[in-house]
Amino acid sequence: MSKARSRARQRALQALYQWDLSGDPPALIGRDFLEWQAMEKVDLDYFHLLLEEITGQIETLDALS
Repeated sequence: MSKARSRARQRALQALYQWDLSGDPPALIGRDFLEWQAMEKVDLDYFHLLLEEITGQIETLDALS
């Protein structure tokens, strides 16, 4: 497991928390993270994939809990 992917998962979790609290669109939160967070050692493609896929499947995921 690469450290860049691990960092991507950590940042994605933080972004999802921000999304849940703020209600802002995931794309806006992703852009904010690129601007305001230390993302230089993060697998950015994986970060965006996680953010898009999880927010896009939230109803299915909520139904599982």
